[in-house]
Amino acid sequence: GDLAARAPVSGPAELANVARQVNGMMDARAASELALRESEQRFRSLVDLSPDSISVHRSGKLLYANPAP
Repeated sequence: GDLAARAPVSGPAELANVARQVNGMMDARAASELALRESEQRFRSLVDLSPDSISVHRSGKLLYANPAP
């Protein structure tokens, strides 16, 4: 579970290449997760600032309602 961990790029060429690929995948995942968090924050801001009432329901349970305009 340590998403900040990276494999050392050393040893035989084959292992170093695998380490580079794993590190690249971890970097890509971190960048994707950051982009997702930023996108979610922009969406929340839009919903919170909307002059219209917006609510989210699931299975009859209220999950979210934006502040009253």
